Amino acid sequence: MAKQTQKQSKEDRDPSKEQRQMAMEQTYQEALQILNSYLRENGMRRTQERAQVLHAAYMQPSYFTAEQLYQVMDKTFHVSQATIYGVLDLFAMLGLVVRHTFGKVMCYEKCLGERHFFYQVCKRCGKVTRLSSVQLQNALGAMHFPRFRPSQISMCAYGLCASCSALLTRSQKAYQKHKREQEALRQAGMLPEKREPYANPTPQTLKKKSTRKNIKQ
Repeated sequence: MAKQTQKQSKEDRDPSKEQRQMAMEQTYQEALQILNSYLRENGMRRTQERAQVLHAAYMQPSYFTAEQLYQVMDKTFHVSQATIYGVLDLFAMLGLVVRHTFGKVMCYEKCLGERHFFYQVCKRCGKVTRLSSVQLQNALGAMHFPRFRPSQISMCAYGLCASCSALLTRSQKAYQKHKREQEALRQAGMLPEKREPYANPTPQTLKKKSTRKNIKQ
């Protein structure tokens, strides 16, 4: 009985794929209403391309690039990359998607009903992870922006992920170990002593120095 209760509580915390799909479809319908209202108020016609791009964007589980969205849509509904870029710009203006810049890559993400976005970006491998921080949300919600009303706030923390940090630590330890081994061999007389460049000038080195000086002049 206890195991069954534990299993049910786990299912409640982790919605099924069908439930997530239904939630995304519902959010898409709300976004579509906003888009259609804007088009109607501005005398613009409703096109299947805009609706399909919006649907594809709202079916993505996380952020995406315009190229990735093009590849996804090309399997079911062909639309040019230029159209996707233009439609995404319209969606960003309407607050239906938000733009992110991770390094040099422009990404988009559905944002209806969401105001705060927090990410950590690894500078070595480029891995991007979304964070959920109640403290940051509360802090940003309490912030005052003079003469400005933010619609969304996107923050990125740049550094090293756990894998890259561990790799860097191992590399540094290996380098320090190699230096210690080289120094021990040098002290045992098994390696020549380090010599500073041009420590004992010779006619050849003096000639090189003179040539470089003349080139600089």
